[in-house]
Amino acid sequence: MLDVGAVNNDQRISLKSYYEQRPNQVFLQPEVTFLEIVYPDSIDIQVDKKITKEVPVKIMYDISVKPGYILVDKPAQAYISITGPEDYIESIDHVETETLKKENIDISFHEEITVINPKEQLINIEPRQIGVSFEVQMIGERTIHNIPIRIRNRPADLKVQFIPELISLRITGGNSEIQDLTKNDFSVYFDYLAQWFPNKNYYSVNINSPEEVLDIININPEKIEVVVIKNRE
Repeated sequence: MLDVGAVNNDQRISLKSYYEQRPNQVFLQPEVTFLEIVYPDSIDIQVDKKITKEVPVKIMYDISVKPGYILVDKPAQAYISITGPEDYIESIDHVETETLKKENIDISFHEEITVINPKEQLINIEPRQIGVSFEVQMIGERTIHNIPIRIRNRPADLKVQFIPELISLRITGGNSEIQDLTKNDFSVYFDYLAQWFPNKNYYSVNINSPEEVLDIININPEKIEVVVIKNRE
């Protein structure tokens, strides 16, 4: 047993000298007799300031859902407090949980997951477990109508027209999530510099969808006519 109450700075303690000065600090079974210290012959004591810091928790999970269902959103970001020596604590930017595994899920659920202490003998974490909610929804379909087509990278001396100027998208996703989407949540555009070719009239459009959309299963129309007109001076 080491008495480090009087240690204020980093130092090396000779175990042989320590035992000679404090023979009652070595504890043995009654049938065992102490002869000598073989290895190590000394111990380095490092002294550091004790601090507490809040860090994010990375939720580790492996969840599969039943056909026709989807796991929507990511679990809400959680934080815990870690306490220990300043030099080590400052090097930690996050901690992880044990991996939660579930199969064939078709309902939302809440789970308590244990947080892994990256160095049990050196730091303390609070809380040791965090509550995590997972939302599972049935996959639904919906049509978003009248989404305007925008132009990107149009030369200043050209005018570009689309026929038609609006398109509709048939989308899939979590049933309740996609019900709140509107045409303003989608970006549909034609990139002149990247897509235009002389003597080509019909083009597919580019689509940026919100993360709630699982898939776009239909675009109406699939191609639009692009008319390019040179501006008069």
